[in-house]
Amino acid sequence: MATEALKNFRAYKRKYRRKLESEHKGKVALMHDKKVVGIYNDCDAAFIAGGAMYGKNRFSFQEIGKEPIFVSKLGMGRR
Repeated sequence: MATEALKNFRAYKRKYRRKLESEHKGKVALMHDKKVVGIYNDCDAAFIAGGAMYGKNRFSFQEIGKEPIFVSKLGMGRR
């Protein structure tokens, strides 16, 4: 079973990567349910926004123009 982060990254690569890298390189895409739901200046801002909107383990973010680093649960406790 794929995690939220893995599903989101696959969607990012397939549907969003080219456009976002040409328009927002160096920013951070907040993702939920295989969709980009926001663009932020840094990972901290994306993390805070994702937690506020979706709660723990229900979102991921991708640094636009960089390969992902997968971190399990981000130290947020169990679901």
